[in-house]
Amino acid sequence: MQRLAAIVELLKESNKRIEDSREAEGTGFLSFDPERIAQTVLELSAISRPPRSVLDLGCGNGQFALLAAAAGYPSYGIEIEPRLIDEARHLHEICVERNLIDKNIPCRFVAGDMIPFEYREQYRKFRTEHNENEASMPISEDTSDPYKELGTSIQTADIIYCWSWPGQSRFLYNLLEDIAKPDCVFILPSYERYTQGEHMNAAFKERNRLVLTRLAEVQGQTSIFIGRRAQ
Repeated sequence: MQRLAAIVELLKESNKRIEDSREAEGTGFLSFDPERIAQTVLELSAISRPPRSVLDLGCGNGQFALLAAAAGYPSYGIEIEPRLIDEARHLHEICVERNLIDKNIPCRFVAGDMIPFEYREQYRKFRTEHNENEASMPISEDTSDPYKELGTSIQTADIIYCWSWPGQSRFLYNLLEDIAKPDCVFILPSYERYTQGEHMNAAFKERNRLVLTRLAEVQGQTSIFIGRRAQ
């Protein structure tokens, strides 16, 4: 798909620009190969087609949401670091100007904590026990609800993408199990590594309750797991 390929090149430039500048300092930003994300979107289209909505948790500079929007999915990204949201919005403007993303396809980015406000106290307690470092387990002091501005939520999204940090993954996966839609499709890089890896099981007393059946997987140094709840 030519549009996806063109966005991949924009994302490669964006990733390099962020990594080469001071913008990455303190943001917890780690780039992911845009070509593999584009392949993931193609895999997704064979499983759950538009107009099902996509929520990108911790979206960074918007890689997954932008590529999903180009494929026709209404896409929404939430990211705690405002500088990365500014970049995602800038890239979206370029994509619309170049007709890489249909301007009529919703594609929105909001700065805020991906942990819903009503669950943040639980997250604080979890974070106290499992904090790797401040950058890898960020939390916002803002009492507003960014999901209201975003126009979607974990509870209403049809497809959820998230590459969490290892330390926060157990809390996040259990939250997704508790509140995401029953038929939600989850796209989780490192899902098996974070739930079945020996070091992860030894480090957490909490059981991972988000048990997924594999629908597809895009291989690489970090595999991108696509799945639904096990039946």
